[in-house]
Amino acid sequence: MRTSLQDVRVKRGATIGSDHHLVVASLKIKLAARKPFVNTRWKFDVMKLRDPDTKQAFQIELQNRFESLFLQEEEGEKIRNPSGRWR
Repeated sequence: MRTSLQDVRVKRGATIGSDHHLVVASLKIKLAARKPFVNTRWKFDVMKLRDPDTKQAFQIELQNRFESLFLQEEEGEKIRNPSGRWR
């Protein structure tokens, strides 16, 4: 930050009701450029679920993911709910 100070002066004659002195400084600050907006939304092609083979593969994948969560719970590992409570 020392390189951003351009000029520093002490004003001794200012009456501010204290034994401190008023300090006036000129700063030159370089601001970072704005980052471009990144869209973090995901788009899903739900029309693919009309195909019976794709629909069945999707259902199996979901079932496997949730099944692994239930197996971890049965083994005694505590899993936190989205509400923040332990179950």
